[in-house]
Amino acid sequence: SRLKVVDPAGPDLKEDVAKIQRLFWNSAMAEFQDAMAKHAELFAGVEVVVPDVFVGDLLAQLKREAADIEKAVAKAVTDQSFFNSGDKRRFLKVASSVKITQMMNKLTQEDESSSDSPQALVLLYFELLQKLKRRLEIKQQAIDSIKASYAAITADQLLEVMFQMVFNAMYLPEWPALAPRLYGTSSFLATDVTTYQATM
Repeated sequence: SRLKVVDPAGPDLKEDVAKIQRLFWNSAMAEFQDAMAKHAELFAGVEVVVPDVFVGDLLAQLKREAADIEKAVAKAVTDQSFFNSGDKRRFLKVASSVKITQMMNKLTQEDESSSDSPQALVLLYFELLQKLKRRLEIKQQAIDSIKASYAAITADQLLEVMFQMVFNAMYLPEWPALAPRLYGTSSFLATDVTTYQATM
């Protein structure tokens, strides 16, 4: 259908609107992440009590985001070619961020080769996986906190959830995704996905 912005008989502006929206949201995401990073310690240290009326919506959004990250982890494990045995792949899927960090540290200590070595690519892969795992753990902690009788959430998680909810409401599903669909719908996966794709 034609967008009747000024002239009902004018050109179809759908593609232009989608491009503008994508530019806007990429910029908004970058600004939001920069601001969050600058005040990360402060936001993480502030706990916000969530009124009962908002718990359901926040919980649903947190669960959606956790599911997106779980899909991203599964895809990252499936797509990599460094660890092909079933046992190793299963381990990578369930390992905690701490365990992945330990594996990274061990590999770093063993690695004395150049930056373009296969081992360097494994380290880059572990870095992505560790970030995804840590993000998932934080989401799961937020879910547990908000499900408790005393529903509370840290300010950084609350701001991120609110940003994602606004993004979901304003960015139409048919517009080009900020991140590849296979890695979930969360706009917050875009940076990690780019890092991961660069290693493959």
